[in-house]
Formats: sequence, structure tokens, C-alpha cells
Amino acid sequence: GMLDNILKEHIKNLNIKRPELFLIFSCMARKRFLKQHIIYEIEQFANCAPTSGFFTHGEFYNNSFENETLNIVSISEKLDENNECE
Repeated sequence: GMLDNILKEHIKNLNIKRPELFLIFSCMARKRFLKQHIIYEIEQFANCAPTSGFFTHGEFYNNSFENETLNIVSISEKLDENNECE
């Protein structure tokens, strides 16, 4: 994997308004690969909204086992069109 591409600012590609909460589920294999750099991937979300989550041991999708994934859920009850994440 290319570390620079993985650590790019994902949040700018999401095209979302400011959420009230991020739930992040990242694969343990991803954490092993990124090592101490994992904080750079997660902090961009924590700088935008409260963040919670955990590391998994893989995910199932369409009857296949996926590995090294990053799943992000943004939650908001407000409708504020002018408050985007930076």
C-alpha cells in the first residue's frame, strides 16, 4: 500500500455537512499496516466532530470477507447547510 494515498484527507472527499458524530470502524490489519500513522487517518474526523469506534478483525460484504477496510458513519440531527467540515 502507498501510505500517502491512504492518509489523504478522506473527509474532503465525503462531501458531507458537519455531522454531530462520527462512528469509525477500522480493520485491525489496517492498524498493523499503518502503525503509529493510524492517528493521522482518524484525527481528521475527530477535528470535525466527536468520534468513536473500534478496530475489527475484518468485515463481511456480499458473502465475502473484506480486509484492511475503513468504515465511517456520520450522524447528525441538524440541518445546517452552511457548516461544512474543513
